[in-house]
Amino acid sequence: MTSDDTIRQQAHRLVRAHGEDAPIQAAMQAQALLDRGDQAGSALWGRIGNMTNVLLSKTTHAATLDPRSRDPIQPVESVNETPTLSDLPSPSIKRWHIQHKALVVNAVRTGLIDVAEACARYRITIEEFISWKRLLDQHGLRGLRATRLKEYRPGASKASGNSGHSEEVETQGSGS
Repeated sequence: MTSDDTIRQQAHRLVRAHGEDAPIQAAMQAQALLDRGDQAGSALWGRIGNMTNVLLSKTTHAATLDPRSRDPIQPVESVNETPTLSDLPSPSIKRWHIQHKALVVNAVRTGLIDVAEACARYRITIEEFISWKRLLDQHGLRGLRATRLKEYRPGASKASGNSGHSEEVETQGSGS
Protein backbone atom coordinates (compact mmCIF):
# COMPACT_ATOMS: atom_id res chain seq x y z
CA MET A 1 0.00 0.00 0.00
CA THR A 2 1.29 3.44 -0.90
CA SER A 3 1.69 5.87 1.99
CA ASP A 4 -0.32 9.06 2.30
CA ASP A 5 2.95 11.04 2.19
CA THR A 6 3.85 9.52 -1.18
CA ILE A 7 0.39 10.35 -2.53
CA ARG A 8 0.66 13.92 -1.22
CA GLN A 9 4.11 14.34 -2.80
CA GLN A 10 2.89 13.10 -6.18
CA ALA A 11 -0.16 15.37 -5.92
CA HIS A 12 2.12 18.36 -5.21
CA ARG A 13 4.22 17.47 -8.28
CA LEU A 14 1.11 17.33 -10.45
CA VAL A 15 -0.18 20.65 -9.14
CA ARG A 16 3.20 22.32 -9.77
CA ALA A 17 3.34 20.87 -13.28
CA HIS A 18 -0.29 21.28 -14.36
CA GLY A 19 -1.92 23.78 -12.00
CA GLU A 20 -5.68 23.46 -11.90
CA ASP A 21 -5.57 20.75 -14.55
CA ALA A 22 -3.76 18.42 -12.13
CA PRO A 23 -6.92 16.48 -11.15
CA ILE A 24 -7.71 15.99 -14.83
CA GLN A 25 -4.20 14.68 -15.51
CA ALA A 26 -4.56 12.25 -12.60
CA ALA A 27 -7.96 11.10 -13.88
CA MET A 28 -6.57 10.53 -17.36
CA GLN A 29 -3.70 8.47 -15.90
CA ALA A 30 -6.17 6.48 -13.78
CA GLN A 31 -8.35 5.81 -16.83
CA ALA A 32 -5.36 4.72 -18.93
CA LEU A 33 -4.31 2.24 -16.25
CA LEU A 34 -7.87 0.97 -15.88
CA ASP A 35 -8.07 0.47 -19.65
CA ARG A 36 -4.96 -1.72 -19.37
CA GLY A 37 -6.55 -3.73 -16.57
CA ASP A 38 -4.42 -2.28 -13.75
CA GLN A 39 -7.10 -1.67 -11.13
CA ALA A 40 -4.62 -1.09 -8.29
CA GLY A 41 -2.71 1.50 -10.30
CA SER A 42 -5.96 3.17 -11.33
CA ALA A 43 -7.10 3.33 -7.70
CA LEU A 44 -3.76 4.85 -6.68
CA TRP A 45 -4.06 7.58 -9.33
CA GLY A 46 -7.63 8.16 -8.17
CA ARG A 47 -6.28 8.84 -4.66
CA ILE A 48 -3.63 11.15 -6.12
CA GLY A 49 -6.34 13.01 -8.04
CA ASN A 50 -8.41 13.41 -4.88
CA MET A 51 -5.37 14.86 -3.11
CA THR A 52 -4.79 17.34 -5.94
CA ASN A 53 -8.37 18.52 -5.44
CA VAL A 54 -7.73 19.01 -1.74
CA LEU A 55 -4.55 20.98 -2.46
CA LEU A 56 -6.25 23.12 -5.09
CA SER A 57 -9.36 23.80 -2.99
CA LYS A 58 -7.22 25.92 -0.70
CA THR A 59 -6.79 28.52 -3.42
CA THR A 60 -9.41 31.08 -4.41
CA HIS A 61 -10.41 32.25 -7.85
CA ALA A 62 -10.81 35.97 -8.39
CA ALA A 63 -13.53 37.22 -10.68
CA THR A 64 -12.34 38.86 -13.88
CA LEU A 65 -13.91 41.34 -16.23
CA ASP A 66 -15.28 40.42 -19.62
CA PRO A 67 -13.32 42.78 -21.90
CA ARG A 68 -16.25 43.11 -24.33
CA SER A 69 -18.88 44.16 -21.83
CA ARG A 70 -16.85 45.50 -18.89
CA ASP A 71 -19.38 43.79 -16.66
CA PRO A 72 -18.10 41.62 -13.85
CA ILE A 73 -18.25 37.94 -14.69
CA GLN A 74 -20.28 35.98 -12.19
CA PRO A 75 -17.81 33.85 -10.20
CA VAL A 76 -18.31 30.15 -9.58
CA GLU A 77 -18.83 30.87 -5.89
CA SER A 78 -22.14 32.56 -6.70
CA VAL A 79 -23.48 29.17 -7.82
CA ASN A 80 -22.44 27.24 -4.72
CA GLU A 81 -18.99 27.51 -3.21
CA THR A 82 -19.10 24.19 -1.38
CA PRO A 83 -21.70 21.93 -2.97
CA THR A 84 -22.85 18.72 -1.35
CA LEU A 85 -23.89 15.58 -3.20
CA SER A 86 -27.52 16.61 -2.80
CA ASP A 87 -26.76 19.93 -4.57
CA LEU A 88 -25.44 18.19 -7.68
CA PRO A 89 -27.65 17.55 -10.70
CA SER A 90 -29.24 14.14 -11.01
CA PRO A 91 -27.14 11.60 -12.93
CA SER A 92 -30.11 11.24 -15.30
CA ILE A 93 -30.17 14.97 -16.13
CA LYS A 94 -31.44 15.77 -19.60
CA ARG A 95 -31.44 19.58 -19.60
CA TRP A 96 -28.08 21.08 -18.76
CA HIS A 97 -28.22 24.67 -17.53
CA ILE A 98 -25.12 26.74 -16.90
CA GLN A 99 -25.60 26.38 -13.14
CA HIS A 100 -25.55 22.58 -13.46
CA LYS A 101 -22.26 22.63 -15.34
CA ALA A 102 -20.75 25.08 -12.85
CA LEU A 103 -21.88 22.93 -9.91
CA VAL A 104 -20.18 19.87 -11.39
CA VAL A 105 -16.94 21.80 -12.01
CA ASN A 106 -17.05 23.27 -8.49
CA ALA A 107 -17.74 19.85 -6.95
CA VAL A 108 -14.58 18.54 -8.59
CA ARG A 109 -12.58 21.60 -7.51
CA THR A 110 -13.62 21.21 -3.89
CA GLY A 111 -12.90 17.48 -3.86
CA LEU A 112 -16.52 16.40 -3.41
CA ILE A 113 -16.12 14.09 -6.39
CA ASP A 114 -13.16 13.45 -8.63
CA VAL A 115 -13.01 14.06 -12.36
CA ALA A 116 -13.36 10.40 -13.30
CA GLU A 117 -16.40 10.02 -11.04
CA ALA A 118 -18.02 13.16 -12.48
CA CYS A 119 -17.44 12.00 -16.05
CA ALA A 120 -18.85 8.55 -15.33
CA ARG A 121 -21.80 9.90 -13.34
CA TYR A 122 -22.87 12.35 -16.04
CA ARG A 123 -21.72 10.37 -19.09
CA ILE A 124 -19.40 13.14 -20.30
CA THR A 125 -15.86 12.91 -21.58
CA ILE A 126 -12.85 14.31 -19.77
CA GLU A 127 -12.41 16.67 -22.71
CA GLU A 128 -15.92 18.01 -22.24
CA PHE A 129 -15.31 18.53 -18.53
CA ILE A 130 -12.06 20.35 -19.35
CA SER A 131 -13.92 22.63 -21.75
CA TRP A 132 -16.51 23.47 -19.06
CA LYS A 133 -13.73 24.23 -16.58
CA ARG A 134 -11.78 26.42 -18.98
CA LEU A 135 -14.86 28.31 -20.17
CA LEU A 136 -15.91 28.91 -16.58
CA ASP A 137 -12.42 30.14 -15.66
CA GLN A 138 -12.12 32.39 -18.71
CA HIS A 139 -15.66 33.74 -19.02
CA GLY A 140 -17.52 32.90 -15.82
CA LEU A 141 -21.00 31.44 -15.96
CA ARG A 142 -21.69 33.16 -19.28
CA GLY A 143 -19.03 31.03 -20.96
CA LEU A 144 -21.05 27.88 -20.26
CA ARG A 145 -24.05 29.09 -22.26
CA ALA A 146 -24.53 26.94 -25.32
CA THR A 147 -26.45 29.77 -26.98
CA ARG A 148 -23.26 31.87 -27.09
CA LEU A 149 -20.90 29.37 -28.71
CA LYS A 150 -19.50 31.79 -31.27
CA GLU A 151 -18.79 34.37 -28.60
CA TYR A 152 -16.91 32.13 -26.16
CA ARG A 153 -15.58 29.24 -28.28
CA PRO A 154 -13.52 30.31 -31.28
CA GLY A 155 -14.51 28.47 -34.44
CA ALA A 156 -17.57 26.90 -32.85
CA SER A 157 -21.08 27.08 -34.18
CA LYS A 158 -24.34 25.50 -33.20
CA ALA A 159 -24.28 23.29 -36.28
CA SER A 160 -20.69 22.13 -35.68
CA GLY A 161 -21.56 19.60 -33.00
CA ASN A 162 -19.24 21.17 -30.40
CA SER A 163 -21.59 20.47 -27.51
CA GLY A 164 -23.85 23.11 -28.95
CA HIS A 165 -27.03 22.09 -27.22
CA SER A 166 -29.22 24.86 -25.99
CA GLU A 167 -29.92 24.80 -22.27
CA GLU A 168 -33.59 24.23 -23.10
CA VAL A 169 -33.04 21.30 -25.45
CA GLU A 170 -32.97 17.75 -24.15
CA THR A 171 -29.52 16.27 -24.63
CA GLN A 172 -30.35 12.61 -24.12
CA GLY A 173 -27.49 12.20 -21.63
CA SER A 174 -24.81 13.70 -23.83
CA GLY A 175 -23.76 15.81 -20.87
CA SER A 176 -23.53 19.10 -22.67
